[in-house]
Amino acid sequence: MAALRCALGACALAAALPAMAEESPPPPRRDNGVAIFAGLYSSDVFSDIVTSPWDTRTENIYLVTLSYNRRLATIFRHLDIEVEGGVGRRFGDNDSFEAYAALALRWTEFPWNRHLRTTFAVYPIGPS
Repeated sequence: MAALRCALGACALAAALPAMAEESPPPPRRDNGVAIFAGLYSSDVFSDIVTSPWDTRTENIYLVTLSYNRRLATIFRHLDIEVEGGVGRRFGDNDSFEAYAALALRWTEFPWNRHLRTTFAVYPIGPS
């Protein structure tokens, strides 16, 4: 009897999920963004870090950066053109400051965005 109740409950939940997903509004569009990120320096090639992170050689150089971005326009309904700028500080064995500005292309539409907002950006142009 407990198995039957469990199966009926699972069926009811499965039937309700698509309706709940259709009723929820899409996430709001945002024109501005702020990010803080930090990292550790490695002289290894990026593809080597991705394919074998356990072999990554690091040095005593750290980075903390604050960035701001703003959407300038949206084209093709799901592709944003953005500008981003940031300032950062390196410390440890390298004590220096850095700044950058860049133009970005950001794709904003993914099938799961109602549940987990996801975007993907590339930065083809900008001084660093």
